[in-house]
Amino acid sequence: MSFVHLHVASGFSLRHGADTPSALVEAAAAHGQPALALTDRDGMSGAVRFLQAAQDAGIGAIVGVDLPIAAEHTMIGSVTGGASARGTSARVTPARGGALRDPGLHRFVVLARGRGGWAGLCRLTTALHEIGVDRGLTHRDVQRVNDVITDGGLTVLLGPQSDVGAAIAARRPDRARALLEQWQRTGAEIVIELVSHRSREPRAAATDASGAAQRGQVYSTALAARMWQFAVDERVGVVLTNAVRHIEPEGARTIDVLDAVRRLVPLDARHLDRSNAEGYLKSSEQMWQIAEEIADAVGGDAHSSASYGVASHGVASHSIASHSAAVQLIDST
Repeated sequence: MSFVHLHVASGFSLRHGADTPSALVEAAAAHGQPALALTDRDGMSGAVRFLQAAQDAGIGAIVGVDLPIAAEHTMIGSVTGGASARGTSARVTPARGGALRDPGLHRFVVLARGRGGWAGLCRLTTALHEIGVDRGLTHRDVQRVNDVITDGGLTVLLGPQSDVGAAIAARRPDRARALLEQWQRTGAEIVIELVSHRSREPRAAATDASGAAQRGQVYSTALAARMWQFAVDERVGVVLTNAVRHIEPEGARTIDVLDAVRRLVPLDARHLDRSNAEGYLKSSEQMWQIAEEIADAVGGDAHSSASYGVASHGVASHSIASHSAAVQLIDST
């Protein structure tokens, strides 16, 4: 069963992604995956190279972008453990790294549908750079862009790094519901994004292989299960992604360097965004296994639905939906 990765960063995500668009396309094609999305942070500088590589490899290409959310529209502290600009008056100096270099804003992924969707991505990235990458976009910014699209549209993925995901991680379904309603008012297609890197629960005590203390990560199976349940309760679509930053597990070491450089902090376990090396471009079989693990975490009927892929909100059925959504996105271009 084929899978399509819908959340992938390349080296054009400055100090975030490790590999080139062409290398990512080659890896997806080697896995037999029929399409791939490129969702670089804060811009689309790698989009042309990505589209050319996908055409050469004979696979479908989906263009998107990973954007920050304005702090005043989140009102919940970061669950990544990083420094946050929300509600703080003190500024961290560049020499010490932290908030001044990386404000730790929540983020959302936008995928383009058709020519209008491409134009929408261009408008959103332009608006972001006019406002300032460290300030982020509001729900109203997304609505204004979506309102002028006449051919195609925008699909918004709200994952663990989003404001909705943070509210669910904080066990605030009321807040998550209010934020989801704001996103739905933008007029864009809203989808909940499940990600599991098999990490510990956010803010939970954890240690690495050497016994050194690590903070909890947002990409836990337990959080993915809670986000799945939230989507079921709110009757919102779901897709499974792997929030890809590198092609092979060994690339995680490069990611550590990029995170430290981005924040101007020492290369140390205290400053890592990851708890393991799971954020790579996995095969379809590996992603199916992740879907099964999330279904096991949900339990009961969810596991049966995942196993057979027949329920409208089953986790594994949405690993298929990732493929189906990708085909729809490609067909609309």
